[in-house]
Amino acid sequence: MTQQNGSRAVAAMMESIINKEGDYYSAIKENHQRSTMAADRLARHGVLEQVLLKLAREDKPIVSEDDVQTFLTEQRARLLNMAGRNVENSQTVQRFVAAAKTIREQELSNTQVQPEGDEEFVNYDVVFRGAMEKHEADRASSQLPLEQEKYYRDIAERLGEPTVNAKGKKKKGNNNEEDDDIMVVNNGQGQAFTLKCPITMQLMDDPVINKMCKHHYSKAAIANYISTKRKNRGPNYKVGCPVPGCFNQNVNMNQLEDDSTILLQVRRFKKQEERETQMRSSQAENVDESEEEEKF
Repeated sequence: MTQQNGSRAVAAMMESIINKEGDYYSAIKENHQRSTMAADRLARHGVLEQVLLKLAREDKPIVSEDDVQTFLTEQRARLLNMAGRNVENSQTVQRFVAAAKTIREQELSNTQVQPEGDEEFVNYDVVFRGAMEKHEADRASSQLPLEQEKYYRDIAERLGEPTVNAKGKKKKGNNNEEDDDIMVVNNGQGQAFTLKCPITMQLMDDPVINKMCKHHYSKAAIANYISTKRKNRGPNYKVGCPVPGCFNQNVNMNQLEDDSTILLQVRRFKKQEERETQMRSSQAENVDESEEEEKF
C-alpha cells in the first residue's frame, strides 16, 4: 500500500469514528436520564424521605431516623458519583472525537502533499493518544470544575443539594443564587480548582492535598470526616473521598500533605476580600456624606 493510500484509509477510519459521535453520547444521556429519575425520588424532603421518616416515627419503628438519613445520604452520594462519572465520560468522548478530527485532517493533508511511495510505519495508537492529550491540555484552562458541569448540577439540583451555576454562583437547593463566589482560581498549570473545602463548603483553612486523587480539604475537616465515619461504621471502614465522583474510596491521613501553594492562594483571596470590603465601606461613607451635604 502506498503512503497516500494509507493516509486515505486512516482518514476514512477517523471519519467513521466522527460519524458515531452521537452513539457515544447516547449511553451517557440514557444513564443521565435514569439518574434524574432516581434523584427525583431521593430528593431532600421528597416523597421517599417522608415515607421512610414516617415509618421511623411509629410507636414500634422498624428503622431509626438515623438509619433513614444514613441510607438517603449514601444513595444521594452514589448518584452524585454517577453524575461525576457521566461528566468524565462526556469529556473523554469530546477528546476522542476531537483527536479523530485532528488526525483526519492531517491524513487528508498528507494525500495532497506526499508523493507516491512506500508507506512508512506509523504507530497510530501513540498518535491518537497524543492528539487526545493535546486536546485535553488545550481545554484545561477553560474546563469547568466538576460541580459546575451540567450533568452534575442537574442531579444535585434535583436532590436539593447546594449547587454552583456556570457563572460561579452558589445556589441553594431551591435554585436561589447566593451572593458568595465559589472562589475558583487557576494553579498556573491550566487546572482550575476551588478554594472552598468540599466538606465545610467554607474557605479552606490549613489546606491539604490528597496525593492519591489530588483533591484538597481543610486539614481539620478531613480528619473529623474520617474519624466520624469510622466511629459510626467501625475502625476498619473504608472512607471515600468527600468530593463527588472521585475514584478514591479509601482516604486516610497518610495520603495527605500540606499544600503551601493553596495556602498562599487562600491568603491572597482573604486579603482581596478585605480590600473589597474596605472599598465598599468607604464608598458607603462617601454616599452618606454626600446625602448629608445635600440636606444643607
